[in-house]
Amino acid sequence: MPLKVRFLGTSAALPTSARGLPGIALRYDGTTILFDCGEGTQRALMDAGWKLSGVKLICVSHLHADHVGGLLGIMTTRELQGVERSLTVIGPTGTKDFAEGILKLTNSHIQYPLDIQELTGNGGQGFQDEDFTIHWAPLKHRITTVGYLFAENEKTGTFNTDRAQRLGIPPGPQYGELKAGNDITLPDGRIVEAKTMVGPPIPGRKIAVIWDTRPCPGAYRLADNADLLVFESTFTQTHQEEADASDHCTAAQAAKIAVKAGAKKLILTHISARYQEPDPLLEEAHPIFENTEIASDGMEVIVNR
Repeated sequence: MPLKVRFLGTSAALPTSARGLPGIALRYDGTTILFDCGEGTQRALMDAGWKLSGVKLICVSHLHADHVGGLLGIMTTRELQGVERSLTVIGPTGTKDFAEGILKLTNSHIQYPLDIQELTGNGGQGFQDEDFTIHWAPLKHRITTVGYLFAENEKTGTFNTDRAQRLGIPPGPQYGELKAGNDITLPDGRIVEAKTMVGPPIPGRKIAVIWDTRPCPGAYRLADNADLLVFESTFTQTHQEEADASDHCTAAQAAKIAVKAGAKKLILTHISARYQEPDPLLEEAHPIFENTEIASDGMEVIVNR
């Protein structure tokens, strides 16, 4: 099943002519999941040709304005477009008050089902669908902040059709039984065990999205063995003191987390507006973690199994 990630906004705090405010869209089987929605997110989705009607879930990391400035527009535009599909918003404590407050203050009325859930505790499952789970963990920032992990369910192993034919099993319901893990008995009395016909489970894809944090246990937990790790890289090491003071990461710190977590690919985002060209960030991270890229607005990545 195709899994596509699109970067809607890649700047930190301040937009630039080339970079909008933070937002990432993940498309999976016709469903779009948003990770944060800075100002301009809905326009960036339109530029991509991704309809708001496809947005099923919005994962809010924290309530700094650059990360949630586009939430009202998404909620109200869906209403104006007559979208009937339900929308779930999850985020840290305060998310419900914020979302409901801006709707009330702007006299906006939502008719489609809107479910706003706040995440409390030390992490865990934030949302579950038939084919995937969204996990979350607390991060270390100036206000309550969480990071997210999209974890696809593992897939049943490959069915050995050649062996089935050799055993004289005709295509049909018995194939289905074996694929489902059930042993079958053939007309001649032979018992065929499902475990001999189906290969090992195929692991699901894992995509971690981690904004606005300094290195912390939650970041490592989410990044563990991720197929794609999207990590904030607000500064270079030249501005390490500023990174520490504002609870952000440098490109080098992001790369070190990718190495320690065993991530397969790292994409840096949340780039400070001071870096008109992101080359210094890549030059800093690349020697530490080779498979690193810098995100740009409109960039799309396909994550394969």
